[in-house]
Amino acid sequence: LEHKCCIVAFLVLTESKLKNWTIKYGSEDKVKQIMNHYRTFVSKNKIFQEFQKAYIEFQQVCDEYKKDGGINRAEGDQIDKFIKEIGDRWKGTSTELRCVQSLLEEVLQHWQRWNTILPEFEAYIVTAYEMLKQSDDEQAEFFADISAWKEKYVMLSDTVAFLMATCDQNVGQELNARMDIIINNWEQLFGFVEKYMHSGDISRNRKEYQKGLEKLDAWLRHVEEVLNLSQKVESESMRSILEKLMTFHGEVGAMEDLFKGVSRKFQQLVPELNAADIEEMMFVLKKEKENLVIVRSLIPTKIQLYHHVLTQLEALDSGEQEI
Repeated sequence: LEHKCCIVAFLVLTESKLKNWTIKYGSEDKVKQIMNHYRTFVSKNKIFQEFQKAYIEFQQVCDEYKKDGGINRAEGDQIDKFIKEIGDRWKGTSTELRCVQSLLEEVLQHWQRWNTILPEFEAYIVTAYEMLKQSDDEQAEFFADISAWKEKYVMLSDTVAFLMATCDQNVGQELNARMDIIINNWEQLFGFVEKYMHSGDISRNRKEYQKGLEKLDAWLRHVEEVLNLSQKVESESMRSILEKLMTFHGEVGAMEDLFKGVSRKFQQLVPELNAADIEEMMFVLKKEKENLVIVRSLIPTKIQLYHHVLTQLEALDSGEQEI
């Protein structure tokens, strides 16, 4: 009876706590408070491990009682039924506990995103409206990244929608009022500056293409330089080169992804380029691709060679020391 009371009390307490955590949430500070309560109760008290331990002990006591307590079959079936009910209740409760943690973490992430993007976006709106008073050239330069701000606006809208769905009515109304102002200001602004979006995208794609190409080219030149080095047959020198080659080997995948990204930027630029520019850029990309394929195949070969020679040198050095 004592074990039965303990495990039922354990389960009832956990279910009560869970009920307090599966609510419409308040402000970020309130959510942090709930998360701290959750961690104190669940993590510090090791609820999952402790319940499992108590449940196993309860099963063992019940088995002994059925064996030595002089009870009939019907009573034994009642005990088995109770054990199963407790197990099923805990299975549902423990699943919900884990879901609550994930939800609380997600709510906090959205609050952090809201509190980060909102002031930045509001400041941008103020500056942007001031820029509408400037010349067309100055506006074109300032609004060249309007696509990026449009993406932030969409992210802000998604963030506030999630928070309104998970927060209580008062907080939801505050968020909605703040977002309404953002929506009105943004829609008016975007109507004035949407014309700059296409030219801004082209400019950004050109910069990203050039930046990626320069990074890839610098990496390839560095790798080629190391691969073509004439090295003294010395352990320390060989080991240094081998370490560099191992680093390059680990970077090949990232460089292949970088090349794919540069190629995509080129494809996006094609409609805006003349035939001569397209031909020149295709030639550059073709050469870089060829160089990437070459170094990708040479690096493991060189690693194997240097490793083999280094092993022999170390064996030779060891033999000389023994002599």
